Amino acid sequence: MSASDAELRRLLANVLRTRDKHRTQLQGRAGSPELSLAREAALEALEEYVAVLEQRRWPVPHRMHQDLQLLRALCGHPGDANRAAFTGSSRASRGAWGPGSSTV
Repeated sequence: MSASDAELRRLLANVLRTRDKHRTQLQGRAGSPELSLAREAALEALEEYVAVLEQRRWPVPHRMHQDLQLLRALCGHPGDANRAAFTGSSRASRGAWGPGSSTV
């Protein structure tokens, strides 16, 4: 496995970990600071992963585009959400979802 493949796996693992933490926080108190932090972490992880896919000119699963749009809207990044509809990424500096995955 090359170093770049290892980096991609690490980024995907971070996406899955932060998404699971966000899902756990969703089951708690709505509007809690922990939920907001988990949502921002999930957004950042997903943006980093998608940025690497795009740098490699690899396809980004449609589901990831949808999750990015939703997370951006929920995190209060409306300009990014509109841009995501066209580009798939929000900030220049930032495989399919597994079984049992869900959107935010």
